[in-house]
Amino acid sequence: MFRRHASSIFLLGIVAAFQNLDTVVTGVYIVSFMSLAGISLATAAIIIFVSRFADITGVLLSGPLADLWKRRGLAYFAIAMTTLVSFPLALAIVGKHIVLVGVLQCLIVLFGMGLLHGLVPILTSEAFPTKFRYSGAGVSYGLSGILAGMIAPPLLARLIGQDVTHHWHYLPIIYAVYGIAGFLALLFIRETRNVNLEDLDVGDSIRLQDSRLSSEGL
Repeated sequence: MFRRHASSIFLLGIVAAFQNLDTVVTGVYIVSFMSLAGISLATAAIIIFVSRFADITGVLLSGPLADLWKRRGLAYFAIAMTTLVSFPLALAIVGKHIVLVGVLQCLIVLFGMGLLHGLVPILTSEAFPTKFRYSGAGVSYGLSGILAGMIAPPLLARLIGQDVTHHWHYLPIIYAVYGIAGFLALLFIRETRNVNLEDLDVGDSIRLQDSRLSSEGL
């Protein structure tokens, strides 16, 4: 699998890492960020709970939108909108504008979690032939968890520390870094909107045959 599809695994892992970034930030780190800004834990819990309905909504919308805008088009849109919303969200939290925080939290979850939650399985399953579909999708998504979940929260905690008033800008900066990486990865991922999954098996068989002939010096 790695010998024949390493690039797809790595590129899809980077795209999925953006979705995992939004998951760990809006569901885990944001609690600490709000608390340091002076928003009570009870209020933060309510905001996070309500925003999860936006996640469900995004999942329901992702399929039809992926068919309408194509897979990569929807991914570009979701990553761009999430990155843009992260800036006013951080400012709203620092300013303790509770209603605005709730609205922006729902939007950032809708775009970064919901749409990508539904889209990532489509992207990954349509990138690999049958023989490697399950393992390829699983490994690429597991890689995304490492790239996002293992790195982003401790990095944000280190950069922002206890002073969210003066260091809030690191939150949208991290989103921008992951967003740029996701955009670049999408450039090299094939659009699969009209691809027949059976054709992936044919193409993989041809590549394998060519590889064998090449190794035999034919």
